[in-house]
Amino acid sequence: MASKTSLLSRTVFLGHIKRFVPLWVLYTAVLTIWLPIGLSLRFQSMERPTAQDLYTVVYMHVSLKSFIFVTAVFAIICAVCLFSYLYKSSSANMMHAFPLRRSTLFVSSYLAGLFMMLVPTAVALLLMFLVCASHQVIWVSLMSQLAIGVLFSSLFFFSLASLCCMISGTIFAAVAFYGICQLAWSAVYTLVMIFVVNFTYGMDQLSTPVLMLGGNVGFLSPLPYLLGHVGLFAQNIDLAGGFNPATIDVRTHIEGFQCLTAFFIAGFVVTALAWWIYSKRRIESAGDMVAFPVLKLPVRWLAAFIGGMGSTFVMAALRGVAGSRQDLAVFVGYYALFALICFFVTEMILNKTVRIFTRSRAVEALAMCALSSVLLVGLGLDLAGFSTTIPQVKDVSTLNLQVDDTDYAAQAGLGKDSDRLMQQTIDLHQTIVENRDELRAEVERINSSPDATTVYVRFAYQLKDGRSLTRSYVIPVSEQAVRDPHSAASKLLNIYSDSDFFLNALLGYDHADFEWVGAVFAPSYKGGDSGESISIDKNKAKAMGEKLISYIQSKSWKESALSRIGLAASNASNEYQYFGSLVMNGRYAGTGNTTQRILADTGLLNYTETRHGAWGYSENTKTNDDGSFTTNISLSLDVDSDLMATDFAEVIKASGIKLDADDAAVN
Repeated sequence: MASKTSLLSRTVFLGHIKRFVPLWVLYTAVLTIWLPIGLSLRFQSMERPTAQDLYTVVYMHVSLKSFIFVTAVFAIICAVCLFSYLYKSSSANMMHAFPLRRSTLFVSSYLAGLFMMLVPTAVALLLMFLVCASHQVIWVSLMSQLAIGVLFSSLFFFSLASLCCMISGTIFAAVAFYGICQLAWSAVYTLVMIFVVNFTYGMDQLSTPVLMLGGNVGFLSPLPYLLGHVGLFAQNIDLAGGFNPATIDVRTHIEGFQCLTAFFIAGFVVTALAWWIYSKRRIESAGDMVAFPVLKLPVRWLAAFIGGMGSTFVMAALRGVAGSRQDLAVFVGYYALFALICFFVTEMILNKTVRIFTRSRAVEALAMCALSSVLLVGLGLDLAGFSTTIPQVKDVSTLNLQVDDTDYAAQAGLGKDSDRLMQQTIDLHQTIVENRDELRAEVERINSSPDATTVYVRFAYQLKDGRSLTRSYVIPVSEQAVRDPHSAASKLLNIYSDSDFFLNALLGYDHADFEWVGAVFAPSYKGGDSGESISIDKNKAKAMGEKLISYIQSKSWKESALSRIGLAASNASNEYQYFGSLVMNGRYAGTGNTTQRILADTGLLNYTETRHGAWGYSENTKTNDDGSFTTNISLSLDVDSDLMATDFAEVIKASGIKLDADDAAVN
C-alpha cells in the first residue's frame, strides 16, 4: 500500500537527533574547546597586543584545512551511526516495516546527519565571533568565508560517507570504503610515480605533498586534494607595521574556491546516487561486507595492486634495488607474488570465509597480475617514451636549469643571452637522453670510487601551452669526457663556466644598469676570520662591485668554477674569503620586493632558496626617500690575489686591518 508520508518524516528526523545527542554534543564540545576557548586563552596570554597582533592571532588560530580534515572524519562517524540499522537484519526489517517509503527514511536520516554536523559548527563559530568581538576584532569576512568553507565541505563529505554506507553491509566495510574513496587514487598515483622514478632514467622525484595531490586527476582522492588546494587567505594580515582595523579592510577570501564549489555541487550528485542505491539495496545484504556483489571485483583488484606494490617496495628497500633492467624483472616477480597474496586475502575478507580458491577466482587473480605486470614492465622500460621527451626551443616559455650549486634561467624573448642559454640547455638535455644508457652505467660504476666526480643537473621547462616538464640527472664528469666537445660533460661545463650566464643568474639580465650604493664588508683568509667588519661608502662599493664583475669574467673565476666540481685543484694559498654584503639599487626600483623582481626578470620557475654558488640575495630591502629601493646582496666568495690587488686591498688598507702573510699565520 502506498504511503501517505511526506518526503521528510519528522518522527525519524527527531528520533535520530535525540538518539545521538551524545555524538553531536561531543562534536560541539571539541569545536568549542578548539575555537572560542582556545582563542580566548591565546588572547589572555598576550601582553599589550596591538591591533595587528590580535588579528594575526585569530588568523593563525583558524585553519580551513584543519576544519576540512575534522569534517571529513566526523562525517563517516555520523553516517555509520545514522545508517547502522542497515547492518543487522532485524533492525533493517523493523525500519523497513514502518509505513514509510525508503526515500523518506533516507532523506530524514540524511538531513539529521547534516544537522548534527552543521549545528555544532555554527555554535562554535558564533562563540568564537563573540570572543573576537570582546577584544575589538570584528572580522566578518573571515568568519563568513570559514562558514562557507565548512558548509561546502560538510555536505560533500557527509554525502560521500552516506554513499559508502549504502554500498556496504557492516560498519567496518563502510569505514573501509570511505577510506578507499578518500585515499585510493593518491596511493595508486604515489606508488606508480615512485616506481617510474626508480626505473625510468631522468624522471624527477616528486615531494610527498605533490604525490598525495594525485596529479591531473587528483580530485579522485577528495581529502588530499582539498587539503592541497583550499585554504583561507587574508590580504592585509602580513603588513610590516601596525594598522588600524577601522581604516584598513582585512579582506579574506578562500583560495581554491572554485575547487571547493565543484565538490559542493558534486555532493548533490553523490547524494542522489546514494539515494538511488538505497532504493535498490536488498535487506538480505545486512551483514555482508559489500551490499552489491558487482563491487567486489574492483575492490579485489585495487587491494591487490596497492598491497602488492607496497609490499614489493618494502622488499626492494631491504634488497637494495638500484633500478636496472635486471632489478625490474626481480621487482615485477615480487610484485606478482605479493599481489596474488593480497588478492586472496581480500577475497577472504569480502566473503568472510577461507573457501575462496575456486577456478574462477584463480583465473581472475592471474589475469589481474598479468595485466598489471605488463603495465609495470612497460613503465619500467619507458615504452611510452616519457624519459626521452624533450621540448623544442619554440615551445618553451620559461626554462630553469639547476647545475650543482647554481640556478640558471631563460625566458622566451628576453634577449640574446636568454636564447643562447635555452638553446644550449636543450642541446645538453638531448645529449643526455641520447647517451642515457652509457651515462647511467658510468654513474653506477664510479659511485664506489672516492675520486669520482658527478654533477647533479635538473631541467624544468614551462611550455607555452601551459604544461610543465621536469627531469633530473646525475652526470659523470671527467677530464677525458670534458675534452670531447660532443659529450654531456663538455656541454654541461660550457654552461657552468660561462661568465655571462652566471652573472645573468646572479644579477638578472641587463645587469649593467645596476648601481652599487654601499657595503658592509668582513674580510678573512680561508680558514680564519678577521673578526672585524668595514663600512664602505658608495664610491668604493661601486668600484668593488665592478671589480667583482670583472673577476667573474676572468680566467681565475673559470678555474674556480672547475675546482668547485672537482676538475681542478683549488689554489687555497692565494685565495681570500669575504663575508658581507654589497648594497645596490637601480633598474629594480619600484613596487614589490627586489628579489622577486630579479626572479621575474630571470624567469626562475621555483625560487625556494638562494642558489647562486657562494652568492646570495638578502631579504633586507629598504625604501629610500626618493621612492627607490636598495637591496643587500650577501657575499661569501673566494677571490684570488689579482682581485686583492685592486680596490679590495685599498679598502682593507684604509680600514687599518692587516691581511698579510704574518696575519694569515696568526689566524
